[in-house]
Amino acid sequence: MVMPRNFPDFSSLVDALETNLFNSILYNPNHVLHQLMPPEKVNSHNLRERSHNLTIPLIVSNILRTNFLYRLLFKDMY
Repeated sequence: MVMPRNFPDFSSLVDALETNLFNSILYNPNHVLHQLMPPEKVNSHNLRERSHNLTIPLIVSNILRTNFLYRLLFKDMY
């Protein structure tokens, strides 16, 4: 079976779906997972734009590193 050249690969699809879900959780206070998000960070400096304005938690264990929300909090950080 030959796939079309413009068909996205699996990792691109997963990345787009994870980002979409993360944004849904972040911007919808009625989302069931919204309560698991860290609090917003108040910043008085005019820094570069970030993908979110949440407090970055200190990760203590490897289990938290694989958590969906924590992974996307650190996505595109640099």
